[in-house]
Amino acid sequence: METEDEHYQYEDDPEYRLNTSDAVSYLELAVKINKNNNIQLVMLQHEFGFFNETPTDYCFFFKIQKKISSLLFTPFYQNRIGN
Repeated sequence: METEDEHYQYEDDPEYRLNTSDAVSYLELAVKINKNNNIQLVMLQHEFGFFNETPTDYCFFFKIQKKISSLLFTPFYQNRIGN
């Protein structure tokens, strides 16, 4: 997952990328996932707020892709005790 402003470098180029700033990216990715019979599960792990720019497209993605889906939200809290 990336945004218009954040692009990541990987040692091996990932087969799929989702630009969460671009509504069309959700549709394109869902179509690719649906066509790939080797994919049985879609798991997204992210912090809250990652999909703020396109919340309806995020929901649309899960409605149109036909695989089993799992979401893992990873909020990060700063320890404020003693600060």
